[in-house]
Amino acid sequence: MNLQLALTLLFFAQFAIADDNLFYVGTWQSNEEMTLASMDGVEGMPEKTQMFLRSEFFGRLVNVVRVDSFATYFIEEKPKELTFLPHKVEVLSTDSIRVTYHDELTKSDETRILKYEKNCYSLPVTKWEFREYFCRAE
Repeated sequence: MNLQLALTLLFFAQFAIADDNLFYVGTWQSNEEMTLASMDGVEGMPEKTQMFLRSEFFGRLVNVVRVDSFATYFIEEKPKELTFLPHKVEVLSTDSIRVTYHDELTKSDETRILKYEKNCYSLPVTKWEFREYFCRAE
């Protein structure tokens, strides 16, 4: 009987360990410095837009990512309880994923490709396609 219990625990432990090792799961905060450095390389962006984005626009957003859902909030407005929205994650490589979710604002499905490097990930933003960086906050 003890052998059967040990094998059962070992079987379920592999799933718990697998979830902990998913590189995209965790809490991520926008990194203003890295994002603005990416924006510096963009041509054709109006100066007024650049000034707006440089005025503490980045660095405030936090994403909490689970295997099957995510929550987003601004650091200065963290709710007492997070509302998680379902998403589908496809691992594309050891450093990138494709995330698909339903955007309530646009009432459409959105797909984003996130690229991971060191303890951060990035994704293209705005029509100028520079990258916003999010770094692990835990």
